[in-house]
Amino acid sequence: MLINIFKNKKALFILSILITSFSLILTSCVPTTPADEGQAQNGVTYRFLCVGVGEYINYGSEIDFGDAPPYELIYQVLSKWKFGPEKIGFSRIDYISDFEATKNNILQGIASTFSEADDDDVLYFYFGGHGDKDESIYYICPADMTSSVSSMISVNELEEALVPYMGRR
Repeated sequence: MLINIFKNKKALFILSILITSFSLILTSCVPTTPADEGQAQNGVTYRFLCVGVGEYINYGSEIDFGDAPPYELIYQVLSKWKFGPEKIGFSRIDYISDFEATKNNILQGIASTFSEADDDDVLYFYFGGHGDKDESIYYICPADMTSSVSSMISVNELEEALVPYMGRR
């Protein structure tokens, strides 16, 4: 039923970038020097949650999942991006990685990072790690996953966590 996550490495990396943006495409961004935190004149605030999992608590070094995704690089690059003509940087950047990137911490991180967002804000969520598929449902694999799908975050659970903040702009 569940794809054997230990044998199919290529299927594990199905969700390198799960959601890059809810409403703004990166083509309006320009990389510059460290961000001037703040808010654009039009009231837009940019928030970013970066999650990266390259190590798994329950598997140690006994399983080779392949190379870890470049989540640290994504964090470094996006933390320097500026948006719009006012070149506004992210006002909030949160980063959860490896053993800290448990299912509970990821879901709480979404709520924490985006909780103060209003209708004008632009929210970015990045997940770098492995994924899986069971029948027609896709999952991201947090650091505390086990062989049970209930230990993973389904796209449905992810949507449920993000829905309160979607529709922003």
